[in-house]
Formats: sequence, structure tokens, C-alpha cells
Amino acid sequence: MPDEPIDGPTLLYGVCGAPSRARPALQRVLRNRKGIEAPLAVHACEELSVLASGIDDPTRLRRPDTSTLLEYQQVVEASYRDCTMVPLRFGTWTESVAAARTLVSDRAAALRAQLERFDGRVEIGVRVRLRAPVDSGTSSEAAATGRAYLEARRRERREASTTLRALQRRYREAVGTACVAATCDGGDNGSRTVSLSFLVPRDEAPPAAERLASVDVASVDEQTVVGPWAPFSFAALP
Repeated sequence: MPDEPIDGPTLLYGVCGAPSRARPALQRVLRNRKGIEAPLAVHACEELSVLASGIDDPTRLRRPDTSTLLEYQQVVEASYRDCTMVPLRFGTWTESVAAARTLVSDRAAALRAQLERFDGRVEIGVRVRLRAPVDSGTSSEAAATGRAYLEARRRERREASTTLRALQRRYREAVGTACVAATCDGGDNGSRTVSLSFLVPRDEAPPAAERLASVDVASVDEQTVVGPWAPFSFAALP
């Protein structure tokens, strides 16, 4: 299976466990995927391993096209089905394979803890669009004086914070005891788009997703349940 050194810049997909276990588990993925710029390979990083491919021009990672992003996600998803992995966000790269190995080895303890946490678990989530607030005539935009503006802004922030906390609580309750961890992104600075993510056992993801889809919240205009997929929202390269 491919495991030749990659010369030059190296695009990283994710960190797996011991090479002796990761290589067999990822054999099908490595055989069927060519990667973005070069064949995929699993590289040993002492007790861990990293899934990577060469990248000719790293500056292209700043503005990827849709097909490139889709290919990257498909590789990570296919890999995660066969092998527990800490998935890395698109665009994580190093100057060489040696640099990738050093990067992973220097963070081995934290990465092993994440691998243990992700074992047998996936991410599901819900993306919601909040309803526009009812214009009470006292918004910051309508405030006539500086003091009135500041007071209106504080009131809007308090109301938005209260709405967001209630939203998180309602969806978290819907996931129930299956939830291992949860994150929330958005809903600040006037944004009406919020993404809630939940880490759950793989076999409990389908019923939890159904419960999320059935949630009815007055403050929500639209909602879309997403996943299950690799736990990007809970992964980090410390």
C-alpha cells in the first residue's frame, strides 16, 4: 500500500492510532482515493500515524474550489469509518513529511486523548436560522441619543444571549443522554445563523438525529439536521 515519502509540502487529513493498526484499517481508502495532489499515504509518528498527501502549491489551499473541499471531506469520512481519527480541518499542511511527523509527535499526548474520546463516536448537528426580532421601536438603530443607543445595544445583547441559551438547552435535551459533548457556533454580533454540534456514540446517532429534527422552537425560522460524520467540531491540533 502507498507509504512512500512525500517530497515537499504535505497536506494532512487526520491523525490515527498506531501505524500497525492504522495501515490495515485504511487500506481500502488508500487504494481507492488518489488524494488532492498525490496518492494518500500513512506515515508513522512514533506511537501515532498521520494520513497525508503531497501538495504542489500550498497557496491554493487558501481558496479551494468545491470539488477539492468535497474530495478532502470524502477522504476523511471514508477513513473515519474504518479507523478512529482526529480529523484535521482543510488546509492543515507542513513543509515536509518530517515536519508532519514532528508536529504530531510533539502533540502525541493530547492527540491520544482525543482518539480515545472519539473511539466509537460521531458528530451530528443542527443548523438553525433564528427568526428576526420583532421591532419594538426601541432598537439600537432607532435610538436618538448616544446613551439610548448603548442601552438598546445592551438590551439586544441580553435578549440574544437569553435566546441562544434557551436554544442550546432545547436541542441538548433532545439529544438526551447520548450526548458526550456539545458545541455552539454563531448567534453573536447580530448573526441569525447558529450551528449546534453534538458528539454521540455511532449507534445512537440516527435516533438522536431524529429527535433533533422533531424539535420545534418558536425562535427558529429554519433548521437542518446534519451528520453523522467525523467529529470536526470537537477535534483540535493543540
